[in-house]
Amino acid sequence: MKKTTTLLADGRELHYFDSDDAPARVAEDERVLPAQGAVSEIRRDALTDEWVVVASHRQDRTHLPAAVDCPLCPTRDGHRTEIPDDDYEVVVFTNRFPSLSTTPAREPLPQTPWSERRPGDGRCEVVCFTPDHDGAFSRLAPDRLRTVVEVWVDRTCELSALPEVEEVFVFENRGVEIGVTLHHPHGQIYGYPFVTPRTAQLQASAARHAERHDGACVACDVLAEEGAGPRGSPVPRVGSPTCPWRRDGPSRCTSFRCATSTTCPAWTRRSGASWDPCRPTSWPGSMRSSASRCRTWPAGSRPRCAPDASCPTCDWRSSRAVGRRRS
Repeated sequence: MKKTTTLLADGRELHYFDSDDAPARVAEDERVLPAQGAVSEIRRDALTDEWVVVASHRQDRTHLPAAVDCPLCPTRDGHRTEIPDDDYEVVVFTNRFPSLSTTPAREPLPQTPWSERRPGDGRCEVVCFTPDHDGAFSRLAPDRLRTVVEVWVDRTCELSALPEVEEVFVFENRGVEIGVTLHHPHGQIYGYPFVTPRTAQLQASAARHAERHDGACVACDVLAEEGAGPRGSPVPRVGSPTCPWRRDGPSRCTSFRCATSTTCPAWTRRSGASWDPCRPTSWPGSMRSSASRCRTWPAGSRPRCAPDASCPTCDWRSSRAVGRRRS
């Protein structure tokens, strides 16, 4: 895979990810755009003890434009978009309307004993899977799916190295019912300045399981139980998706060891496409993955397959170099 990095007209980063024989990406962004200056903040909810992102400037973001005005298509026929080149394979760029800002706060935020506020420092990126406006993630070719997975790993490692980022959250939303504002196939990546409640809950659960079961990995044990039970077949060692019996939604599916698995593109595409025949239109939903700092493990409770060890089922090697834990 070949990576080419450039800057958009307002200074935001853009990365082309192409096959090795793809043409050089030399087009420049010729739009006239105002400089990035929006500032967001995070506020701690005293009732739930959770951080909430507040970004009022996102009210002005692009909302369900016509196909001819899509900002995620390549620049063609005089229509200038977020992607300056007239074609691409996979592209990642900093969101023009980010929930989390790279712009420092201009002045200290007022505080109260029950309402802590901090600058919303972080990173929000857009991932374009295909130049085809009417395409879909579930219809990507296997080699393009592999590129997307490698892009997720690349961006997770790079954003994890930023000092302000505590969790990297990769996701794709489908359908206006979910809140999609652009129809072009794309996903997003958030670099949060805090660990989100869901990830913190998963970490705490894994830590308790390890403490109770002599350092055992809860993901490994769940996969073993699924494979040995009446619903399953022997679980493969890599790229293991499971739809557990205790799921909290009609189509929830959980996977382990996605980023290092050669089977990840195949099952990812199947999981995205398998529900489409159930509805006359594309099935609305989300696909999510996250990575957060290892330092949040309670002392002495880290499972054996955390970064200081290895496990045949869930492999942590892809995030070990930057000191992050997959969850």
